[in-house]
Amino acid sequence: MVDSQPDASFAAVQTTFSQGWQVYDKILQHDYMDHQQVYGILRSHYQSLTAPFDLLELGCGDASQSVLALNGSLIRSYRGVDLSAVALQLAEAHVSQLRVPVLLQVGELLNYLQTCRDRFDQILVAFALHHLSAEQKQAFWKAAAQCLRTGGQLLLVDVFRLPNESREQYLDRYQQFMVSQWSAMTATEQDFINAHIRQSDFPETDASMRDWAVAAGFTDLDCLYFGNADTQRIWRCSLPKTAKGLG
Repeated sequence: MVDSQPDASFAAVQTTFSQGWQVYDKILQHDYMDHQQVYGILRSHYQSLTAPFDLLELGCGDASQSVLALNGSLIRSYRGVDLSAVALQLAEAHVSQLRVPVLLQVGELLNYLQTCRDRFDQILVAFALHHLSAEQKQAFWKAAAQCLRTGGQLLLVDVFRLPNESREQYLDRYQQFMVSQWSAMTATEQDFINAHIRQSDFPETDASMRDWAVAAGFTDLDCLYFGNADTQRIWRCSLPKTAKGLG
């Protein structure tokens, strides 16, 4: 069931999502962002968990890829949060395949984390965190740690800048990669994507993100994947299995 209504301040993002849905679907069809490999790795992680887990997915979209990774796992409940009510309506049919309690809510990921009073064993954030500012990302790590149970894990799939690479250098490099490799995209579609990333993408370096994660209390940070022209990572970030002060 989809709960709540989108905040008016997110109307522009909603419009962009609707306009870009067909473009995004084409990216998926041609696997230009390595979704098959990325979600295959996520599937391996979730299938390896030996205890039932409650999962929160932030920026879940239509959840089609996530469901493929979660099917057959010991997932106990699924909660999905996204800015787009349209995407969540599509997600309803997909997450029903999991046959577990489901809650889908419209919201912005950082605000949701900071106001959520529930705790989860697993948090998944895929291709969403790079839209936040540096200050917001730091706040995200702190809020995520508060929303995880002892020993909980956050899986982050996102784009990153190389060491000493500026945002402009990253954007130019990504555009060159897109033009040279994404041959099925029309010039209009590439212009749409380029305009979107130049307006909305603010990737960080590994070092910055690692520092913020550690400061928030994450102790084990494993890179499970590094690819797509050196732009994408999967991080598995774990909290200590023993609560602080309990030995």
